[in-house]
Amino acid sequence: ETRRRMEKLKPQTADDVRALDGPLVAFSAQMRENVRRLQSFLTARVYRHERVMERMRRARRILEDLFTAYVNDPGLLPDDWRRRALAAEEARFERQVCDFIAGMTDTYAIRQHKRLFDLDAGLG
Repeated sequence: ETRRRMEKLKPQTADDVRALDGPLVAFSAQMRENVRRLQSFLTARVYRHERVMERMRRARRILEDLFTAYVNDPGLLPDDWRRRALAAEEARFERQVCDFIAGMTDTYAIRQHKRLFDLDAGLG
């Protein structure tokens, strides 16, 4: 497709390429359709598969729970993060909590969620 476009448009300089009405390098119409169909398939069968969506809902719940817990009780934050968050302007406090959570690995976030919300922990 690119070769076909090069032969048809015959650009000689970079300015010629910049002056074109459309891209010089692009997929053919058939390839664009193939890509569209592949993306549609992947979206329906992989990216939006029920198991994937369930994991996303659980991850969202963990993040929401952690955010609420840390905002409502800054004492749950590690000392350095608590000092920074409490020293921040009121409007920046929640941003500090978000930054703390954003720096967590998945494993750490899950572990913190279990520590804060697993009601059976330590009772057995």
